[in-house]
Amino acid sequence: MEPAIVIAVFRKWLQDSPAIFLPSAWQNLPQLDLNLPQLANNELFPAADTIVQWCANNWLG
Repeated sequence: MEPAIVIAVFRKWLQDSPAIFLPSAWQNLPQLDLNLPQLANNELFPAADTIVQWCANNWLG
């Protein structure tokens, strides 16, 4: 999947379907917040990969 699509879908999930996130995923969201700022603004693939890894670790796909 294209990195921009991964990022857009994740953002849409957060905004439109917060119930799909288990309470533990919400508790682990700060970890994602810590990992993403380490990336340059134009690095879509690493950002998307970071999101995919976080989702996998939190049973979201």
